[in-house]
Amino acid sequence: MTESNLRIGVRSQTPTENGSKTIDTVEPSRQLNDGELRQLRRALQRPPREFGYPVATWTNNLARHYIRDSFGVAYSLQFIDRLVKAVGVAHRLERWDV
Repeated sequence: MTESNLRIGVRSQTPTENGSKTIDTVEPSRQLNDGELRQLRRALQRPPREFGYPVATWTNNLARHYIRDSFGVAYSLQFIDRLVKAVGVAHRLERWDV
């Protein structure tokens, strides 16, 4: 998986002067490189407890915290959802935090 495969934008709505909304696509401020993507994939295949988190199952929000703590970059939950799908580990994550 290469970095270029993960140039996924995040959509947001911006109100215009007349009250309608436009949809903007925003690139994340920094993309993870190939080594970081491999590290992320390996991490999400292991229990979060091995990384100091007090839970047994990964969630998108927990993956978001791991990425911020490990790589120093903050992504939206929508981007995390796309990212874990792109690296092939979405099936291992619980969809929602409880």
